[in-house]
Amino acid sequence: MTSSEVDFGPKLALYQRAGVQEYITVEGLGRRMIWRVLENGVYVAQTLPPDGIVRSQVFAGLWLDVAAFWADDGAKVLAALNAGLASEDHQRFVERLAVGM
Repeated sequence: MTSSEVDFGPKLALYQRAGVQEYITVEGLGRRMIWRVLENGVYVAQTLPPDGIVRSQVFAGLWLDVAAFWADDGAKVLAALNAGLASEDHQRFVERLAVGM
């Protein structure tokens, strides 16, 4: 069984049963990336937004520029991540974490 077969099969089912809130699968040869969010106990694949940047619903500020990822454009991937980390949503997320500690 290949890594992709595991990631898109048994591991996906295991993570879903365990309640992992988000799960990203990447298949390099097929240039396929699926960002899933757990909704009512079932994974739902997220649609790529018009700006091409996927935003985590669990870790506010975790942003991924999908086209830059596939183009191996590290500077652009980092720019999207830094923009997410500078967002108000991320700041509120950090504040909530600090209160919980």
